[in-house]
Amino acid sequence: MTQPTTPNVQQLAGSRLFIIGLVATTSVGPMAMQLFVPSLPFMARDLAAPVDVAQLALSLSMAAIALANLVYGPLSDRFGRRPILLIGLLLFLVGTAIAALATSIEMLVIGRIIQAGGSASGMVISRAMVRDVYGAEKAASMIAYLTVAMLAAPYIALIVGGALTDTVGWRVSLWLAFVVGGIVTILALRILRETHYENRLPLAPISLARSYTGLFGSVEFTGYVLHTAFAAGTFFAFMAAGPFLMVDVLGRSALEFSLWFALLTFTFMGANLAAGRISTRVGTDRMVLLGSIVSLSGGVLLVIFLAVFGLSPLTLFLPNALVGIGQGISMPNAQAGAINLNPKLAGTASGLLAFATMGMGAVFSQVVGELADGTAAPLAWTIFIGVLLALVFGQIPVRYRAKRGVANQN
Repeated sequence: MTQPTTPNVQQLAGSRLFIIGLVATTSVGPMAMQLFVPSLPFMARDLAAPVDVAQLALSLSMAAIALANLVYGPLSDRFGRRPILLIGLLLFLVGTAIAALATSIEMLVIGRIIQAGGSASGMVISRAMVRDVYGAEKAASMIAYLTVAMLAAPYIALIVGGALTDTVGWRVSLWLAFVVGGIVTILALRILRETHYENRLPLAPISLARSYTGLFGSVEFTGYVLHTAFAAGTFFAFMAAGPFLMVDVLGRSALEFSLWFALLTFTFMGANLAAGRISTRVGTDRMVLLGSIVSLSGGVLLVIFLAVFGLSPLTLFLPNALVGIGQGISMPNAQAGAINLNPKLAGTASGLLAFATMGMGAVFSQVVGELADGTAAPLAWTIFIGVLLALVFGQIPVRYRAKRGVANQN
């Protein structure tokens, strides 16, 4: 088979349509998940399913995303970004339709698994395409913009999903996800060109094993990945414990929690936008250090505020907003640092990053749930330990290069 002529992918760097396509494919998965969350109790009632069984539609979809992350990266390194992305989007549409038409809880769960597994393609492959097109220098800036999209879409979808569920029913949320997914698929077909032609890797099991061991055999890669994973873990811990503390302990409404949560969302988004503007000038590793210090400061303040002033929305959310600002600065740069280490394995690296992030999020959520004692102390100490470990692992790449006497290219 004749290899197609490699296009000048750098021409895509200035294309606004290309950026819109990346943002859209990145956002569709998080959007669909949050559209569905408010529907869970109503879906369980309509399908006569116990609550714990109905929650499998959420938990198993998260597991599907984590596992799919390990598949899409290597596939895109071997067969190209565009065809694997389109296959994933088609799977998303199939799964969404199955879930929307479900007449049993089993059918709904199967549909959600397929939907989630398909949506993971956008989250993984978009980062690899960024590396292909923008190179090492601008990758962190562009990943920061994609991260903003991944945050904004779920927050908006959460509100829309709740409103649709209350007014017209839970199936409408799924059909809305199908329509949005169809639009995104058409956009991807029309405006996202292939970005990876050179040095495609074989897909044999031995080659895959070598790719994974080669990446995790790199101290620098492992440091960047664990920084990202621990930083994300603190966010998932807050998502698990925050609503309980606000509603059950403080007696506040779910709406009030959502409004306070907007503070975290928009501060994180603002930090991502700032990182997108200055990362190229400041450098990847300096941004990781700066963000880690800011996050650690927020973790320290959280412990102190809760100990001195007790639990309130202010003592809970303001320190966590500072944590989020730091993570908005550091995480895009750590992700860029990881995928820049071996451009031939950018897809595989992106998949491992996403898998580690989801996996650590699940661990932190479970830990803070197991430690729950009716106070905010378990959450505060979990977040403090998480941001501290993120700082430690974020500095490993720099220390390792300094020890080897290698100049810092970041």
